Amino acid sequence: MPRFRWIVIGAAAAAGATLAARSARTAAAHQEEDDTRWRTVSIYRSREEILPGGGLPVPLAELGAAIEVRAVEAPGGRGTELSARWAPGSDRTQHRSDRVGALRRALRNAKQLIEAGEIATTEGQPEGSRSATPTGFITDLVSSKAKSKGVS
Repeated sequence: MPRFRWIVIGAAAAAGATLAARSARTAAAHQEEDDTRWRTVSIYRSREEILPGGGLPVPLAELGAAIEVRAVEAPGGRGTELSARWAPGSDRTQHRSDRVGALRRALRNAKQLIEAGEIATTEGQPEGSRSATPTGFITDLVSSKAKSKGVS
């Protein structure tokens, strides 16, 4: 049994090292990503439900006037495509990948609020707990990355 435990720990460490190396490579690739490119989510609701009275959904409204938003009918009458981007010339004090991540997170949260009425999360669950494990660490790492840029 002890040998099996070391094999599992070794496999978890190798998986963690692989994930860290991949994360570093993708972070470097995303450094050059254009932060004024349109990001889009499809929402199975009408334009009027998404932008009632021309107002923005709360997660996008929190980004203020630094973003541009557009909503067009999705192909095949399947709801609306909600797009947003950082306005050219907007404040660039935030790092580029952080700006892109914030915009993606706001779009994803807006979609969840509109379609489900709440933002799904794995953090801060009131019941249940788990002890610190290598796989739990990897799960937490992937979950934190997925919020802003997805898992690639």
